Amino acid sequence: MALPKFIVALKALSDDEQKIFEKYVALYHLPESEVSGICKFLTKTLPNIKPETTLQEIRGKKYQKHTDKGFANYLSVLYNLLEDWIVKQSLDRDPQLKDVLLIRGFQNHGLYVLADKYYTKTNTLSDNHYYNLLYKWMAQFEVYFSHNPHKYKTGALAAHEMTDSFKNFTIYTAEILIAELINWSLLFPFDPQADLQFLEKFAGQNPENSKDFFLPQISGLLRHFDYNQYLDLVYSFLENPPEKGSFEEVIYTFYLLRLYTLARKRSQESLIPDMSRSIYDFAFTRGVFNQKGKLMPHNFRNLVNNVAEINSLSFSLEFIEKYSPFVHSDCPKNSKAVYIAMAFLKHDQYDDVILHTNHKTFHDVAEKIQCYSMHLAAWFVKRKSEPDVYHNVLNSFLGYFKRNPDNQSQEIVNSYLNFASVLKDIDKGMNPVNMSKHTNLMNRNWLTKYIRNHKIDMI
Repeated sequence: MALPKFIVALKALSDDEQKIFEKYVALYHLPESEVSGICKFLTKTLPNIKPETTLQEIRGKKYQKHTDKGFANYLSVLYNLLEDWIVKQSLDRDPQLKDVLLIRGFQNHGLYVLADKYYTKTNTLSDNHYYNLLYKWMAQFEVYFSHNPHKYKTGALAAHEMTDSFKNFTIYTAEILIAELINWSLLFPFDPQADLQFLEKFAGQNPENSKDFFLPQISGLLRHFDYNQYLDLVYSFLENPPEKGSFEEVIYTFYLLRLYTLARKRSQESLIPDMSRSIYDFAFTRGVFNQKGKLMPHNFRNLVNNVAEINSLSFSLEFIEKYSPFVHSDCPKNSKAVYIAMAFLKHDQYDDVILHTNHKTFHDVAEKIQCYSMHLAAWFVKRKSEPDVYHNVLNSFLGYFKRNPDNQSQEIVNSYLNFASVLKDIDKGMNPVNMSKHTNLMNRNWLTKYIRNHKIDMI
């Protein structure tokens, strides 16, 4: 049985956020109330609550007087409070969105003078940020389609301003989507031409029409990579970076790294000097990869996977050594061992994979099962010399998911079980090996490389 959604959400909060939420609950429920008491009890016992923990176990001895249904009702009350608190936190972090909602709220009460104050503030935002364009158009829309007398004072100019804002926002959105569609078409069998033709009617990839300097160039480089143009774009980005914490900072960083990856795959390594160090230094020092101010382990694992895919083993290990201290992990030593094992797996160093994945304990379930899967992959390669060990590791791997079917989403569980299924097919000597039947398949790239290296047919 899956954990109640309130507990899942509460686990996602940092320790500081949990304390702030406790204070928020106290605004609506007295400290001695059952709701406040359960909230404090849960924040203290969260570390002991596992994905397989039952509601009866969560209640513990302290709340045995409640039935499961009665206790679940209190959790529903807390979840509703958590939703309201998250909205408040989001608005506190996004004052411009808060201004737009204040315009709507004041107008709903006929307080047009107060609404106009926030309208003027929003309407003077610069056009060099995506969200500025969005909020400016939203504010103009709220005022125009209301009983606010502002539009009658300005006449047709109000409609013109709203049209201009809509045009600017649409052009920028089209440019983002064009880059996204081209990128997806490079990753998966997908034809974006119909969508691109539609979007290019708005953006047209025309620099004079563009609301953004980088996006049309990024789209052009995704289509036809030019090394010198890429270098110019990187230098321009690093010399004049976007505002810290902005949408532009994130999307430009990711696309510059994506283009670097493509360049390494399309060209000889010697022809592509390493530009990624500068981009990574920029990203880590500015917290581009962070969530809520912290670099989470799953984000860093994705980065390591990409780095090890296209770079030498020494570069990958250097990357892990330099940047893993930025990661917020409950078990930094074991997390680092997983990152190192990922790099060794990419470079077929299987004894080192086993060394770094053996007898590790984790609080992070996703990190645990990724470690198990790499351990299994390494012993699979060595199965001819150590068949008993391989089968023990395989049975242990499958047994984990049998004992813990709800530890992860069904898609993730299936992806790991399908990985084990493909390994068993190869071990049985099946040829061709059918990987196309698995929509969700963990370690697909590694499997593909192994199959090709061993001259096995694949469908």
